[in-house]
Amino acid sequence: MILCPCRVCMNSFWRDASEIREHLICDGFLKGYRTWTLYGEEGSSCMNHGSGDIPEVIEQGDMEDIHEFLRDLACCLDDRGDMEDDGSFQPPNNNLAAIHKLAMHNS
Repeated sequence: MILCPCRVCMNSFWRDASEIREHLICDGFLKGYRTWTLYGEEGSSCMNHGSGDIPEVIEQGDMEDIHEFLRDLACCLDDRGDMEDDGSFQPPNNNLAAIHKLAMHNS
């Protein structure tokens, strides 16, 4: 059993090889998934073995993947009702306060 790297399981669920194969065929890999780090493989021979003072560079494409993941996660939470509007929204300025008041009045 290994963690399933499909788009649905997102390395969160242990599956057997045949089930993972089916998931990868039907659902595909996680977007941006490049390195199998959770399966016992050794890292690249080009890894930095220094003191760790060099910050990791996050490429723009990776940031887009993170933003997409967070949007998907927020959507799932909203579907469960965990992100309902509790009325605590505070507009940042007077112009937006007036627009917010009109929107709340008309909804």
